[in-house]
Amino acid sequence: METGKCLRYALYLIFHPFDGFWDIKYEKRGNMKAALILLFLGVLVYVAGRQFTGFLFNYVEPESLNLFVDVGLVLALFFLWCTANWCLTSLMDGKGSYKDIMKAAAYAMTPWILLSGLAIVLSGVFTLQEGTFYYIVQNLGYLWSAGLLFFGMMVTHEYSFWKNFVCCIMTLMGMAVIVFLILVFFSVIQQAAAFFMILYRELSLRV
Repeated sequence: METGKCLRYALYLIFHPFDGFWDIKYEKRGNMKAALILLFLGVLVYVAGRQFTGFLFNYVEPESLNLFVDVGLVLALFFLWCTANWCLTSLMDGKGSYKDIMKAAAYAMTPWILLSGLAIVLSGVFTLQEGTFYYIVQNLGYLWSAGLLFFGMMVTHEYSFWKNFVCCIMTLMGMAVIVFLILVFFSVIQQAAAFFMILYRELSLRV
């Protein structure tokens, strides 16, 4: 199916998650190109939200803004989820491949993308007294996408509700473990590099 139709299908999926995720996996109503576009839009919305949200609702210090960090954060969370979920479901009889997980996770971002974009616009026209509506729109996007992600994993892996619930909790724990192992790895590399630098200097002085 062409990418344009696959992108438009995201609008159907957010209101019909069970049929939507099933059709993406088995009826090819979604493809990887559309999923990557949605991921790109998610990155774009997050960066725009950090930089262009109205000053009444934007608590980010301008000097702390870093485009590469913001982009890296969204991509890291996305791929950490996909990787941790794939590792766990491979051991728990999950029916989804890594690509299936990526597509489901990307399509689940649709409400967050749409409502976060709307929240950015509203932040420029709302007053503090109307701020409640801004936060409702913003948080609705987060909750809606989180719910879609949950049901997306459930349909993709053909899990029961409670098995999927346990798997999602374990996926979050797995993400933390992966981050910990990455930090340990870089710490070991840094210490090893420092050791060899000291060793090199000692040998240089003696020679």
